[in-house]
Amino acid sequence: MVLPRRRGACQRLEIDGSPLEASLRWTGDHEGVLTVNGREHPVAAAQDGPMLFVHLEGRTWRIECVRGFADRSEGGGADGGIRAPMPGVAVEIEVSVGDQVEANQRLALIESMKMQTEIKAPVAGTVRAVRVAPGDSFERGAVLIEVEGNP
Repeated sequence: MVLPRRRGACQRLEIDGSPLEASLRWTGDHEGVLTVNGREHPVAAAQDGPMLFVHLEGRTWRIECVRGFADRSEGGGADGGIRAPMPGVAVEIEVSVGDQVEANQRLALIESMKMQTEIKAPVAGTVRAVRVAPGDSFERGAVLIEVEGNP
């Protein structure tokens, strides 16, 4: 069990009864230095909607955010555009224009900082546009695929 207790720029945490102090200093859009009890660790992070992927010391953790901290337009906007949650490269595109998709169906696989993220349909509907192909790079917020929801 993790109990956070904020103290200034540091977080005082209690993990299974053991106290520790942690702070995070961002050095780039997705890179930072995590300091735990005075020891520094390089860290990388990427986000896909409410999911946060954290890479630390050769391991990657998938963390679901209970209270979202992302821009709600990321991942799927009212215009049907499914936006890139971070800059990256398209690895696989699994749909074509005209395909019928179900909510939460995997549409594509992208890669950012050696971490792969599935892009899923936010709603059931019809694919209206595919704006990337395998190997294409894109910026955060770029529309990757457009899905028109079923009425």
